[in-house]
Amino acid sequence: MFNIAITTLKFTLLVGLYTFLFVVLRTIYLDMAVERRAFAPRLIGLKGAAARGSNFPLSGESIVIGREVDGGLSLPDPYISNRHVRLFTEGNGYAIEDLGSTNGAYLNGRRLTDVEKLKSGDRIRLGETIFQYME
Repeated sequence: MFNIAITTLKFTLLVGLYTFLFVVLRTIYLDMAVERRAFAPRLIGLKGAAARGSNFPLSGESIVIGREVDGGLSLPDPYISNRHVRLFTEGNGYAIEDLGSTNGAYLNGRRLTDVEKLKSGDRIRLGETIFQYME
């Protein structure tokens, strides 16, 4: 009778230990998933007086970048048009389109002529300002 009680106690402690480990590992995993979503997607400023070293999180359906933008990303670069480009959600990421800017917009060194889907690591040049898109 004593052996059955000891075996039951060992089994109960083992189940409790595995349950505790499961809860701890699940909490760590969920916290890491929240951190990944908190930083994605975003524009990182690589060059330009107002943008260098900055981190601009992207949220919402659409954002307009230009020199004089209400509710968008306004940059004091003299080579950027008032409404230069628009970034908007497409699928599970963002796409970019030139809004008829005077000096053009460049994606990875190529001038934008049509809507382009952004990939993590893409470089966007607007006037003298350069951003890197990160997901």
